[in-house]
Amino acid sequence: MIRVDSLVKKYGGRAVLRSVTFDIPRGQVTALVGPSGGGKSTLLRCMHGLEFFDGGTVKIDHAELTPGTSRKNRTAISAIRATAGLVFQQWHLFAHMTALENVMEAPIQVQGVQPDVALRKARALMDKVGMSHRENALPRRLSGGEQQRVAIARALAMEPKVLFMDEPTSALDPQRVGDLVELLRGLASEGLTLAMVTHDMRFVVDLADRAIVLSGGEIIEDGPPKAMLADPKDARTRAFLGLD
Repeated sequence: MIRVDSLVKKYGGRAVLRSVTFDIPRGQVTALVGPSGGGKSTLLRCMHGLEFFDGGTVKIDHAELTPGTSRKNRTAISAIRATAGLVFQQWHLFAHMTALENVMEAPIQVQGVQPDVALRKARALMDKVGMSHRENALPRRLSGGEQQRVAIARALAMEPKVLFMDEPTSALDPQRVGDLVELLRGLASEGLTLAMVTHDMRFVVDLADRAIVLSGGEIIEDGPPKAMLADPKDARTRAFLGLD
């Protein structure tokens, strides 16, 4: 489903990602974890085509990104955006639209879906994420957890096969984190592939099939979260987990 091969990303000559390679099979929940500055969010942005990179390739389904600018990768980026949704850390809902209108917008504007069809789909998605009762609220009237659920519904409205998430628990209290785990487990059980950047190891253990640890732009550990917590192999993983 997802193949990252020898990915290299540099900023001003400084390597942020150093020949990163891994696969994510269809339906797997994968967490990208590690110390701040290790390259996690940069990797996620490269995978979604938001940043170009300097070496290697990213392949999602049949679309492949190669080194170079967005103009060079225009066709591949369009194909990936049709396959993979992204929920940003700050959600970025349209402030002047209701929650329901936020979910309807992309199918109408990007896919050419008729408004009545988009409305039915949006209402079904709002129900799926437990937000039917707030469909007419503007974003400023929603809590952080509610905004996040609307952002997930908005991403799902494009019927993605992959969902990328950047720090999904950063603004949530423990109860809301539990609600999010339940929601994402349900989506994964339906076959959605999830890849997320997070510092919340409890969230990772509760949800993810796999944790990939990045430090200094390199993968230093890769495996089931519970096993990794019980017996990390790399000293840098131990330091990140606070075990030393």
